Amino acid sequence: MKHALSKVRHALTTYSAVDLRNFLNFVALSMKDRYLGSRLGLAWAIVSPLLMLSIFTFVFGFVFKSKLPGSDTSLSYVIWLIAGYGPWLFTAEGLSSSTGAFVKHSALIRNISFRQELLVFAEALTGIVPLLVAVSFLAVLLVADGRTPSLSWSIIPLILLAQYILVCGLGLILGSINVFARDVMFALPNILLVVLFASPIFYPITAFPQSVQHITAYNPIYVILESYRAPILNAEFPSLWTIGYSFACAIGVFLIGMMFFLRLRPYFDSRL
Repeated sequence: MKHALSKVRHALTTYSAVDLRNFLNFVALSMKDRYLGSRLGLAWAIVSPLLMLSIFTFVFGFVFKSKLPGSDTSLSYVIWLIAGYGPWLFTAEGLSSSTGAFVKHSALIRNISFRQELLVFAEALTGIVPLLVAVSFLAVLLVADGRTPSLSWSIIPLILLAQYILVCGLGLILGSINVFARDVMFALPNILLVVLFASPIFYPITAFPQSVQHITAYNPIYVILESYRAPILNAEFPSLWTIGYSFACAIGVFLIGMMFFLRLRPYFDSRL
């Protein structure tokens, strides 16, 4: 374990300006490849989540007219729902892309020498677009509901950083396994669907049995999503415990992911 952590520490402390340029190039390449061949191109990155959020607003706000306890309008439920679902899109999109990063860019790995973990870091960032769309959409809904974004929204970039670190760590683990077992990419959508409904996004945590609530309350994905809801819904900063727990889980998963990746990386060339 000590040797593995030493390798991770060395890997994380030896990045250069060249690695930063490679990372930015990989981010641009990932976004372009995602919508390659379409007429609208990158515009689909905005249109797709915007359409989904609009459907949610129509269905839950005007068809089912769902309401939160103590709320007079159905729009409050829609805002609550999207405040959790928007950040979930970042996790789902980023994890789906980062899991396939090594296989997708196998030609680069075989022919060019570079820090291969940068592929995962770049692919994990692709979920930023639907998240930004969701936050902008929420700002409009809040105004329509008679509220305005508050100063507490300034904490969102910090929450996003914890979420990004967590997605990168999971992406390193799943992406490394995917090199040797391509079934991971096929199983991932089903796993994400289970996690989506296991993490209270469409319903409050109080809908769970009391015994399950205690377990779910420590689910890092749920804690991070609730950290978004605090400033957006209640104009409050998340508690220090919430922020600290989110970063502790994210950094722990990231370190495990780096150790996992560094252990398997020497065998990538024979399987890509």
